[in-house]
Amino acid sequence: MQRGRNTQPRHRPRVSLRRRVLVAALALLWTLLVLYPNPTSLFASLKRLVDPPLEPGIVQDLAGLLPDHQRAVGAFSQDYVRYDNPWTLYGEPWHFPTLGEVLADRAGDCQAEALLTASLLEAKGLPYTLHYSFDHVWVDYPGKVVSSLEDPATAFISNEGTGWFSRLPERIPLRDIIDARVAFHWTPHAHSEEGAAAPWPGIAPRIHGVAGNDV
Repeated sequence: MQRGRNTQPRHRPRVSLRRRVLVAALALLWTLLVLYPNPTSLFASLKRLVDPPLEPGIVQDLAGLLPDHQRAVGAFSQDYVRYDNPWTLYGEPWHFPTLGEVLADRAGDCQAEALLTASLLEAKGLPYTLHYSFDHVWVDYPGKVVSSLEDPATAFISNEGTGWFSRLPERIPLRDIIDARVAFHWTPHAHSEEGAAAPWPGIAPRIHGVAGNDV
């Protein structure tokens, strides 16, 4: 005689919410330790993100060599800071640099360029606004052309030199953000061995002197 099979569904033991949270927290901690073997580097970057280390005193002499116009200062910073990712420069997935690192490396991402531009404008006493969107940091100034990634309407935190203020962005360009991230992380960038300060005669030696003294 054949015994009947038990068709009752088996109930798996339920995992408590506390245990799930603990496992997720441990996984996150493990991931952070893999990405940042020295956690103090991450904490330092977060601190600089909240309070960008503008150092106009370091670039005061350099600022005096540039025209008294925001557009010229922005063009110089864009030429000087070769676009490169933090994996290459610092061995980290995200890093908010110091001004000394920017001057020494002559490379970085949007944070590096914005830090140099804001420090130079601060040294020259020219008005500017530092904007943070969900995927970009940039310096804005009167007359600057708006682009898809550098649009004040996408900023949620800004600083005009008198302190931070927050607001809801008028738009969030998700498609532009995705395209920019793909291009940045997976598209090879051409690197210049000569450096980008060549279009500014007489300035390159002064930059090397500043970087050498600061680092």
